[in-house]
Amino acid sequence: MENKYIISGIQQVGIGVENLHEAWKYYIDVFHMDIRILEDNKVAELMLPYTGGVPQRRHAVIAVNLQGGGGFEVWQYAGRKPKRLGFELNMGDLGVLACKIK
Repeated sequence: MENKYIISGIQQVGIGVENLHEAWKYYIDVFHMDIRILEDNKVAELMLPYTGGVPQRRHAVIAVNLQGGGGFEVWQYAGRKPKRLGFELNMGDLGVLACKIK
């Protein structure tokens, strides 16, 4: 008898947004990321390479769907508004530019 297993883990891609609650609804509707694994509102100490080396408070939700695979970490700064890039974003720049959803 052959056993078939689905192995899943949480490898998430971070998505910075201006309004967490609006974005949360969008990602549920479009990608079915409706299983909330974690939600917190604290200083993001591990994000220093992405926050200019300065600790920033943020509100974040890690979400997955029941199909397995990766998830999204949707987060919003709690103490400031995000800044627009001052340059054109290109492949290979710091961070993740694209992700594939199966």
